[in-house]
Amino acid sequence: MRIEKILPSPGSNYVNPTIILGIQIIYDLGKEAITGVDGWLKTEEDVHISPLIEVLNADRREEKISARGTYQDRNNQQNQTYYELTAQLNEKTLEYIEKERTKNAKKDIKLKIELNVSSITNNARIAPIFKLKSSDFGLPYEKIPDSSGREVDFTIMASAFDNQYNSGFKDGWIISGDNGAEYLTVGNYKLKDHFTIPSSDWINDYAPRFGLGNFSIIEIPTGSELIPDAWSYVKKADVAYMNWDSKSVYANCRECGSLLNIRLQEKFGKTSYTFKERWGSNYARFNHISSLDLHLEEKIKDYPDEPVEIKKTDAEHLIIITKALVNLAQELFKE
Repeated sequence: MRIEKILPSPGSNYVNPTIILGIQIIYDLGKEAITGVDGWLKTEEDVHISPLIEVLNADRREEKISARGTYQDRNNQQNQTYYELTAQLNEKTLEYIEKERTKNAKKDIKLKIELNVSSITNNARIAPIFKLKSSDFGLPYEKIPDSSGREVDFTIMASAFDNQYNSGFKDGWIISGDNGAEYLTVGNYKLKDHFTIPSSDWINDYAPRFGLGNFSIIEIPTGSELIPDAWSYVKKADVAYMNWDSKSVYANCRECGSLLNIRLQEKFGKTSYTFKERWGSNYARFNHISSLDLHLEEKIKDYPDEPVEIKKTDAEHLIIITKALVNLAQELFKE
């Protein structure tokens, strides 16, 4: 038994934010039947986020398991059954998920599931038994005593395997527990797997339904990297942000902006419209924001009654405008 596929989607018509997981499980058709599925939704670090609860589907077809020992054994095959489970979230879990997804460069959400799958396995084995006449063996017709001592007619029973068996009125089918008394085995499987919700899906599909507000996606092309040194600083700032090193975030962003300013001044000239206005107005604002970390001691004196610190929202904003600044510089270089 194994998990074949996980299909996540945002739930609708739920009071709490809910992730619906469509899960395909492969198991042996005819030999076993799944009776229940539940489990846990976890982060990559095995932090429990939410219990998984099966949604009972009225349209699910019944499952049949057969005794072994007939030609139908050859027809047993793997079966894929679709199960729907829900993971209900709350404000705290959503906050945790948002925090975790900032740790990877693509801002994707990486999660794991751990399922408890209850099943029943049929141990029964069929032995076909046929009635034969005593005359078939040249035996005289006799009566034999039954368990009460009465004389009754007797019939010879013969066991044989019939490829095309057909249990009729004349024949009986003896069932055993496969050399034992246990006909059924109730089992429990632990199945584990992982899946990813892409950042674009989370922002466009999940966040609006979960009440996380609206997001704007800014596409900044980095493939061409006309100014590779600048993008090198940006990448270092991204790594620093994931490790939450605010000093390094601000330092790399400042260096990136300074490099771009020098390159554009060299290309267009200090007194040009492109450098002074188109570039200069944007760089001036950037330079002010990127210098905040350098002047924290001064700000603490200016605002003695308030906490003065760099928060993740500040650093994230700086990285975004740094990338936008690099993109602007690239476009100016192309002209």
